[in-house]
Amino acid sequence: HENPVMVTRQDWRGPGAGWDAKSVGYWQVNVTAAAEYEFTVRFPAAASAGTASIRLNGASLSKPFAAGVEELVVGRTRVAAGIGKLEAEIEMDASKKIGAHYVTIRRL
Repeated sequence: HENPVMVTRQDWRGPGAGWDAKSVGYWQVNVTAAAEYEFTVRFPAAASAGTASIRLNGASLSKPFAAGVEELVVGRTRVAAGIGKLEAEIEMDASKKIGAHYVTIRRL
C-alpha cells in the first residue's frame, strides 16, 4: 500500500537470511496492484564491479555496476499482483553473491 516502500534485511526470510555481510535472503511481499515498478538497491560500497539482480512475481531485472557504487537503480519492469518473494542479489564475481541491504520499490 505504501509508495514508495523500502525493505531492509531485518525483514528477510530464508535459510541464508541474516544481518552479516554475506547473508542472502528474500522478502515476502504482497504486490497489491499489477503495474510498472522501479527498483533501487543499496549495499556496502562495492570493492569491484559486479551485477545487481531483482526477481519478483515472474519479473526480473539485472544491471551492471562499477567498483565503489553503493546505490543503483536496477530498472523498471511490470510486476504481476499477488504474494511473492522479492529477491535482490549483488554478484561481484562468480563465487560471491550477497543480498542487498535495502531495496526501494516505487510504483510508477
